[in-house]
Amino acid sequence: MAKERKNILEPKIGIYSIRNIMNNHQYIGSSKNIHNRWQGHLYNLRKGNYGSSHFQLAFNKYGEQTFELQILEECLLEDLLIREQWYFDTYNPEYNSSTIAGAITFTTEVRKAISQAQIELCQNPKERKRRSERLKQQWASGIMVHTTALAQVGVERARQERIALGLNPSFLTTEQYKIIGDKNKGRKNTPESCAQMSESHKGVPWSEIQREGQIKAWTPERRQAASDRAKLHGLGRRIKAGGKSKERYQGT
Repeated sequence: MAKERKNILEPKIGIYSIRNIMNNHQYIGSSKNIHNRWQGHLYNLRKGNYGSSHFQLAFNKYGEQTFELQILEECLLEDLLIREQWYFDTYNPEYNSSTIAGAITFTTEVRKAISQAQIELCQNPKERKRRSERLKQQWASGIMVHTTALAQVGVERARQERIALGLNPSFLTTEQYKIIGDKNKGRKNTPESCAQMSESHKGVPWSEIQREGQIKAWTPERRQAASDRAKLHGLGRRIKAGGKSKERYQGT
């Protein structure tokens, strides 16, 4: 009996269904440990805060005893999402909030609750200070790397360094960077924001990646453009002063 129980509880990788025996409606999912995932579903359903409101309402209406777990298929870990999508397309499960394998979706109520919780958290002075200190430490250690430096030095090198530090190695794609850049184009920080950013970076050393990236970012063309702008700025100051001071043109 103990041996049979051990075999039942052994981790199973595959596709599963949680079926309502009253109407045959079901939820389909995938997991590398189906029985643990089943317990996770029950935990959230019993607490009444399950992500799918339709599934939660059905659970409340029919009761826990009406739902049963079925293992539809055992498969390799790398095939999970492919097989899950096949079952989505074939059976169109009624209790899934999304029928795209690997996608995480939230109901409107859940999104509002998450948003409100984050707003309240950010308004907490202690939490704001904690986040500020954490960011300062990340900048000082070189974990936070400027995107320009990444583009010049190479994303792969930075990714490997983040892996070595035990951090998430993923970065935004080029398209995502472009969308963010276009959205912020022409946007200017307020004097207060500039002063606050300047103050937060005082005494914070650059990492080797940041330093190397900035050096490579200053191409001859960029240097020439900056020099031309400086000369025009100095010429404007000289004209404004009546052309009497050569030192003003030289920026002294």
